[in-house]
Amino acid sequence: MIDIINIIVAVTIIAFAYTWYQVFKWRKKSREREQETKLTVDKAFSDLRENITKQVEMFDGEPGLSEEERKIRDKLQEALSNSEKIIQEKIKETVKKEEN
Repeated sequence: MIDIINIIVAVTIIAFAYTWYQVFKWRKKSREREQETKLTVDKAFSDLRENITKQVEMFDGEPGLSEEERKIRDKLQEALSNSEKIIQEKIKETVKKEEN
């Protein structure tokens, strides 16, 4: 009788440990995907900001920006910043949903 109880306890401990290990692996992968996604988003928006300034400078063919070009650039960069915030929030929401 004691042998059966010991076996049941051992199997239960092994099952618990295996489940815990799988959850640990899943959370680690989730964090890695989140970091990878954040880096990709950051790089994409950084490239877009850089590209905006270059494109706006090309309007008049002269280096530097006129006042009107600065306004256009600033509005475009503000739109980019707002979009970036929305995407970052969505990433956080998705990660929270996955963790629950």
